[in-house]
Amino acid sequence: MFYGARLPSLSVGSQDAYSSAHEPNKENQVVKDGSIAINGITLIDGTDSAPFENTSILIEDGKFARIEQSPAVPFEAATVIDGRGQYAMPGLLDANVHLLDGLSLTNNFGGIEYLARYEGRLKELCEEAAQLSLKYGTTTVFDTGDPYRPIIGARDAINKGEVVGSRIYAAGAIIGQSGPFTRDFMVDGRTRATKRFADRLDSLWEWPGLGGELLLMDIEDVADRVQRHVETDIDIAKVFVTDHLVSSFQNSTAYLQFSHRVLERIFSIVQGAGLKLVTHTSSIESLDTVIDLGADVMVHHNVSQQVRMPDSLIEKVAAFKGWGAPQPVTNRFQHGLEAIGHGWARYGGGAHRDNLERMIQAGANLCLATDACESSIDRMADFTPEELTDRPWDLGRGSVYWLTAMVETGFTPAQALRGGTRDVAIAYGVDDKLGTVESGKIADIILLDADPLADVANVAKLNKVIKDGVVIDTAALPDNPVATVDGKFD
Repeated sequence: MFYGARLPSLSVGSQDAYSSAHEPNKENQVVKDGSIAINGITLIDGTDSAPFENTSILIEDGKFARIEQSPAVPFEAATVIDGRGQYAMPGLLDANVHLLDGLSLTNNFGGIEYLARYEGRLKELCEEAAQLSLKYGTTTVFDTGDPYRPIIGARDAINKGEVVGSRIYAAGAIIGQSGPFTRDFMVDGRTRATKRFADRLDSLWEWPGLGGELLLMDIEDVADRVQRHVETDIDIAKVFVTDHLVSSFQNSTAYLQFSHRVLERIFSIVQGAGLKLVTHTSSIESLDTVIDLGADVMVHHNVSQQVRMPDSLIEKVAAFKGWGAPQPVTNRFQHGLEAIGHGWARYGGGAHRDNLERMIQAGANLCLATDACESSIDRMADFTPEELTDRPWDLGRGSVYWLTAMVETGFTPAQALRGGTRDVAIAYGVDDKLGTVESGKIADIILLDADPLADVANVAKLNKVIKDGVVIDTAALPDNPVATVDGKFD
C-alpha cells in the first residue's frame, strides 16, 4: 500500500491491487524535527487517480516523504494531524495574478490615490497580497506583470523565509505595457498629478525600458531591450500582443501592438532563455498569432471583444500543446452584473462564455487563472453588492470562484481541481516539484472539511493550509496589513 511516485489508479477504498511487498515497515518510525504526519485522510492527489480513503501522509524537510493508504500503524511525526473525515488536495496554483492593484490603476479607479498612498510600500503590498492568496489555499502564484523591484523583492523575502506568503514566480514588467500614467492605465492621469511623480511611477513600472516606446522602435532595438529583460532575475515573461486599456474597457476593438516578425523575435529571445512566455490577447487574430508562434500560457484567451470565435480557431486551440488560462465568472456574478447593467457583464458573458464552453467541449488545455489583485479597503468600499459577490479578481477567494465557474461552464469537478493544481504546474514547467501530492515533491497541501469532488466550492472550507511543509497560521494573515486596513489617523 506504500507508494513512492504515486498510488496506482484504484477505486476509493480498493486495496486488492497492492502486493505484500509494499506492506509498511512496522518497526518504530524515526521522528524528524519539523515533520508532519496526516493520518486517516481522504487524498485527492491531483493526478488522474480516484480519491484514496484512509491515507497517511508523512512530510519531512518540506517535502512529501511517504504516502500510504491504510497503513498498519498511523504515521508518527513531530506534529500529528488527525485527518479522519477530512479531504486533502494539493495547494492551489494561480497562473495569472497581479499582486499590486492593476484594476484601481486602470481607467483611474482610485489609481492616483493608490499610488500616492503606497508609493514607498509597494514591496509590502506585494507581500500582503501573497499572504491573502495563501490564506485561502493558493500556495503558488504566477505574477505575470508588476514592477520589477517590488515584486522581486517580495518573491525573495518569501523564498528566504523572512515573510510568509504564497510562492511567487514573477515576470516583472510586461513587454509592451506602459506605466500607470499612460494610455495603458489612466489616460488623463497626468492632468491630475505632478509630472515628476508620474514620470517616477511610469519609470518604475516599465523598467528596464519595456513600455510603449517599444512599439515605435526598430526590431533590433526591441530585441536589445527584451534581451536585457530576460537577463534580469525574472522567472517568466509576458508580452502584450494586444493593447490594454481600450480592449479592457471599450470591449469593441483591440489593437495589435507588434508586427508578426517583432513578436517572433520576442518569442525567440524569451523562450531561448529558458523562460515560459505568457501572452495577453483580446482578439481572434491575436490568439491565432500566438498559437502559431508557440506561446506557453495564454491568459484570458477566450476574450475576443464579444466576437464569436470561429470553430476552426477553437479546434486550433484544442490541438495546441500550450495552455490557455481563461477567466470565467460564476453565474451568480454574471447575473448580478447584468441585473444592474454593469459594463463588466460583457467580460464574462456573451461570446466570451460561448468561446470558453466550446474550448472545454473540444478538450483544450485549460488552467486556473484569476487575474486577481489586491484592492485597498477604501476601493472595495465603493463596490456594490453585485460587484462583490463572487468577485473573480479577489486574491485567494477568486481561485474558488474560478473552480465554480469552470464547472458551471462545462468542466467536471475533477477537471477543475486538476486545472487549479497539476495543470498550472505543467503549464509553467514546474510539475516536477509542484501541483500534485507525490513523494519527493514540495509539501504544499490543503486540508478541507468537505469533499471538493462533490462540490468544488468546498475548497473554501479550509481546515489547514500547509506550504513547504509548514502549517500556516491563516488566521494571522496578513500579518503586516497595509491596504487591508483603514489609513486614518488615531
